[in-house]
Amino acid sequence: TIADIGLHYYHQGEPGSIPAPTADFSVSSTSGSYPLYVEFTSASSGAVTGYLWNFGDGITSGSVRPVHLYSDAGTYSVSLTVSGPGGDDTMIRSDHITVTVPSLPPVASFSGEPTAGIFPLTVAFSSTILNTIDSVSWSFGDGATSSDLNPSHTYEAIGTYTVTLTAYNQYGTDVATIGSYVNVLGPEGVIADFVGAPRLGVAPLEVSFANESVGTIDSVFWSFGDGGGSNLFSPFYTYDSPGLYDVSVIA
Repeated sequence: TIADIGLHYYHQGEPGSIPAPTADFSVSSTSGSYPLYVEFTSASSGAVTGYLWNFGDGITSGSVRPVHLYSDAGTYSVSLTVSGPGGDDTMIRSDHITVTVPSLPPVASFSGEPTAGIFPLTVAFSSTILNTIDSVSWSFGDGATSSDLNPSHTYEAIGTYTVTLTAYNQYGTDVATIGSYVNVLGPEGVIADFVGAPRLGVAPLEVSFANESVGTIDSVFWSFGDGGGSNLFSPFYTYDSPGLYDVSVIA
């Protein structure tokens, strides 16, 4: 092919003088995904005193045997100009190096602003994804989803929400999740939360509940799921019967 043979451009000296050198070169690789390192080796003949490589991406070199890094996908023409006392010669190999996108799955991360406030709270989410993507999927923790790359979402209810971003391409999937990322407060700026321990045991089981609600709290009410309740801030409660119980606190 023409690309393999290359094209020569001579500049010959005066008749009877030293002949111009003949440019030629070889490469370690003609294709691959970026970042692609290619070693170029001059195979020029004749009296050569200077080299000028053009790698097709705006970078040049004067080395005899340079190594060049291609960082972007594309097809690149390469030329070598050799010069000597008898003149100069240029070999051009058109579309000689083909660089492709690497076959890597995406790597997803994201941020949002603001992540706390009084409802209704609108949060602008921004994704940061390495490598190419075909699509994304957001889950905002309140049942709503989006396929936009950088969506905005309005939270209409008090609560703490876990946000998940999933990125897809033909090579794989990556999921980024941040738990309790968005805190939506009520008009008084209160958000209810708690923990309890132990959560498993033999009846009668005494559980210590710790109120972790945020904001100015005037009163609380606990519902322990078996008909029992409490107005204490962080109560102890004993379950006398085996079972699974839903616990809630209103602050």
